[in-house]
Amino acid sequence: MKTRWKIGVSILIGTAVLVLLIYGSGYLVSLQDTALPELPATAELEPPGAVALGATVHARVRLELPLYRRVTAVELTPGTGAVALTPEATAGAWRWSHRTWTIEVPLRPLQPGTIPAGELRLTLSGRDDQTGQLTLPVPPLEVKALQLAPNTDLALAGELAADSTRRAGRLWLPVTVAVAALVGVILWLLLRRRRNPERILPPWERALAALNQLRSQLQHHELPLESAWVRLTDLVRNYLEARFQLPVTTRTTVEFLHELDEPDSPLPPPEKRVLRDFMTAADLVKFAKLPPDEAMILEATQQAEKLVLATRPEPTTATSGEGGAES
Repeated sequence: MKTRWKIGVSILIGTAVLVLLIYGSGYLVSLQDTALPELPATAELEPPGAVALGATVHARVRLELPLYRRVTAVELTPGTGAVALTPEATAGAWRWSHRTWTIEVPLRPLQPGTIPAGELRLTLSGRDDQTGQLTLPVPPLEVKALQLAPNTDLALAGELAADSTRRAGRLWLPVTVAVAALVGVILWLLLRRRRNPERILPPWERALAALNQLRSQLQHHELPLESAWVRLTDLVRNYLEARFQLPVTTRTTVEFLHELDEPDSPLPPPEKRVLRDFMTAADLVKFAKLPPDEAMILEATQQAEKLVLATRPEPTTATSGEGGAES
């Protein structure tokens, strides 16, 4: 089940990244196309030919624009005897670096005969808020008069309204790409977090890092010497307790050193002597109010580092996150 889930996530992430790369590369290529598109000679009329008085005719034109351009405004000035309804600009098929746009303006003739040609004006967006203007003619309309029988009641014309079945601008592709990319990134982060859990440092690594930090603070005079002694002794006690499961933090120095003399003590004799000298010096500063000396505490820090290095497991056996199993 987990394998199928991982495969599904990988496919989803790969698809999202692929779509994003294709769309992004197409957009970058489209930026090189700075010329305005070529227009047809005139707009198309649908339906073609003569139309009945009061019928709706659509003036339509199709353009292929670079991805960075879009139609931002459409204005049609019809010939005398006709009115223009709400224009629509619809984004259509996507062809890598270009997209097809369909501009359509409904017209309604109000008188029979020939309606003169009109003019269609398009405004295109560009880079850095630079716009482009395009103009093309709309063919004349041939309007047939209504043929009515005598005494026929005429129905009132309905409200002039645009066809609501179309929408100005389809944003499905950018939205799909953005959503797919967002989902892909979230899933990738979750999967990466599960595969790479935060590593817990073993006691000897934590102790060595803390000793380096303490030495740096002493050298830069960022820590009072009395506080440095307290921190150093606590650091060594905590290390020994975590490393060997010894109750160091709950024992006095005398009690702890007495336990180290037992036959089952985990510390070898050389490290016992180092620890005894270190703990004795620390107690003299803490309890006997011996004036602390920077050189003295730096030497003690170095001795504590040697103690940690001497008691850490060999690299081939240090596999536990919390050293306590190796001794």
